[in-house]
Amino acid sequence: MKFISHHNVPFPHHHDMPLRHHHNVSFRHHYEVSFRPEQDSFIVLRSGETPAFCDAGCDCICPHEALIAGRKRYRSTSLRAARNEVNWPPMSETEMLHPQVADLLGGILRPDPTAGPATIEATRSASHRLGELLGGPGEPVHRIWESTAESSQGPVRLRWYQAEDAEPDSLLVYVHGGGWVAGDLDTHDIVCRGLALRSRYIVLSVDYSLAPENLHPRPVLEVASILEQARSLAGGLGLDIRNLAVAGDSAGAHLLASAMHHLASFGRALPDAAALIYPVTDASLAYPSYARFAEGFALTAERMRWYWEQYLGSDPALLDDDHLRDPYISPLYSPHLHRFPPSLVITAACDVLHDEGMAFTRCLRQNSVPVEHIDVPGQIHGFLRYRRVLTDPENGPDAILTRIGDFLARQTAAKASV
Repeated sequence: MKFISHHNVPFPHHHDMPLRHHHNVSFRHHYEVSFRPEQDSFIVLRSGETPAFCDAGCDCICPHEALIAGRKRYRSTSLRAARNEVNWPPMSETEMLHPQVADLLGGILRPDPTAGPATIEATRSASHRLGELLGGPGEPVHRIWESTAESSQGPVRLRWYQAEDAEPDSLLVYVHGGGWVAGDLDTHDIVCRGLALRSRYIVLSVDYSLAPENLHPRPVLEVASILEQARSLAGGLGLDIRNLAVAGDSAGAHLLASAMHHLASFGRALPDAAALIYPVTDASLAYPSYARFAEGFALTAERMRWYWEQYLGSDPALLDDDHLRDPYISPLYSPHLHRFPPSLVITAACDVLHDEGMAFTRCLRQNSVPVEHIDVPGQIHGFLRYRRVLTDPENGPDAILTRIGDFLARQTAAKASV
């Protein structure tokens, strides 16, 4: 990948150089950036130089520093202009849109050029409308009921799903996405039904408080409180839970990761397994996928920035590095990742959040957490809710839900064998 670098000084040689040294610079030179997954590093070179790695004494910086170093450029130029400056290589095979996805982007998901600025009401309405249009009717589940739990922040509405063959000792807590702004028990009902039918877990869906009426950290604390109570809540229904897992998509996956950081910070028990679907893990908005998929792939970079602003109450571009690295905001930086449970991270290949999901996977592995990763080719953010129109037998929503169920079954078997 090539981009216009604002640096008129060499990049630092050492991974531990403070981030403040990257600030207040001007862009002058063309640099080439290449990522080497086997080395977990970005290589930043002036055009024409030969790639080398840190142990060879090159100008190499770690992924987080490379991305944060470039953040100033994305603040000082529009995301659209930044994308146009980049001379991107042709899309890889995994980034080639699935034909059904391409049809969606050219049809129902095509942006309206006459639409005005985003509003809360329109965003919530669109979330429901898209679910109805693209999700189709929910699969029948043996038993579904609702209840209310008292969290540390107040009452939280819950919905339970129990398939006919569900194991009475296995509970999966699900936290929905929607940019912290939209989504509820109904928008993700189709996902929870699918998980209940494919995992043999009882599924508990959490209707946390939405922004901007309820700013960070309230939703994190609500989710953490429900996680801590999950076994006792099920116990009140006569269930003896031995296997507790969590799953969530997008902002819901972010809340789960942040909630697990919170619980770990206080020495509390964490779930036995986690499935994080196209998770939000870093508030920097500086990963290459933010430019590569800035527009035209459903979730835009500008819209993601808007979601962050609603959740935090301020533009994330105004946050300093200390706030950006706050694990309650960016769980990628949690010092307790080593305590996280065996995890499945799912990324969509054509998603602005793709690279931070990849980074989170690497960080879990570096902290010796057993982690599986599925990078779903040709898919966009939010695809898991579109089962009516995305029917690929290997990479469609039903197939991915089945793979989540398989992952949970492996974790249950592994725990039973200890």
